[in-house]
Amino acid sequence: MNKKLALLPIYSPKNPFTYPLIIKLIKNGGETNIRISKQIQQTRLFLRKMHGNAN
Repeated sequence: MNKKLALLPIYSPKNPFTYPLIIKLIKNGGETNIRISKQIQQTRLFLRKMHGNAN
C-alpha cells in the first residue's frame, strides 16, 4: 500500500483546512516519512486549536 495514501484517514476531506494538505502530501513524492510525520503532528495541533477535538 502506498504510504502517502495511507495518510488519508488521518484527515477529513470535509475540513477545508486539512484537505489541501492531503493533496500536497499525495502530489509531493519527494517528501520523507519524517517530514510527513511532522506535518501530521503540526496539523493535529492546528486542528486542536481550531476545533478542540482533533485526535
